[in-house]
Amino acid sequence: MKKKVTAFCLVILLIPGAVVFAWSPERFNRLAEREYTADRDLLPFLKIRPGIAIADIGAGGGFFSYRFARLTGSGGRVYAVDIDPESLSYIKKMAAKKRLSNLVIVKGSHNSPNLAEKSMDLIFIRNTYHHISNRVEYFSRLKKVMKPGGRLVVVEYAPDKLSPGRKSWGHYTETRIIKRELRQAGWTLSHEYGFLKKQSFLIFSLR
Repeated sequence: MKKKVTAFCLVILLIPGAVVFAWSPERFNRLAEREYTADRDLLPFLKIRPGIAIADIGAGGGFFSYRFARLTGSGGRVYAVDIDPESLSYIKKMAAKKRLSNLVIVKGSHNSPNLAEKSMDLIFIRNTYHHISNRVEYFSRLKKVMKPGGRLVVVEYAPDKLSPGRKSWGHYTETRIIKRELRQAGWTLSHEYGFLKKQSFLIFSLR
């Protein structure tokens, strides 16, 4: 799978992207769409309003970035953050094709999402948490990017929801570990949803 960020990988992720197993942006989008259509829709639970700023960290092929851009409208901004140039090039091309002028491409690094301080209303990190190293430090720094009242959404593969074969890939993080590490980083769990078939779905706010 693709190796996303390692230390501070994300709307979106600080983040992500080197490809392993020859995964392409298109293939990441196909996987995201299969999971998305097979599950209950999580977007209503994000309470996205027109005009807000969202960072999609570990944006991959941009599957969620495109949806966020439509929901936030012309007055909003969506930052698709990734460390993989191929992913960013693909998202830029597709954003132009879809006429999403409010979608901004951001080249992140393993240590930074390269986002301005106090600029984000929502940060979305999906299937990327397990790729991040030094997570307590990473998410402690991430707090500086948030506006007052901002929210952090973490959707991550949960081992107790995966088949033995899928679990053997190692691309997951136990929900209890996510909660513990983000608590140590200064975040407060505000909502937890259990309806996703393969993933945990957690929303955090600043203390």
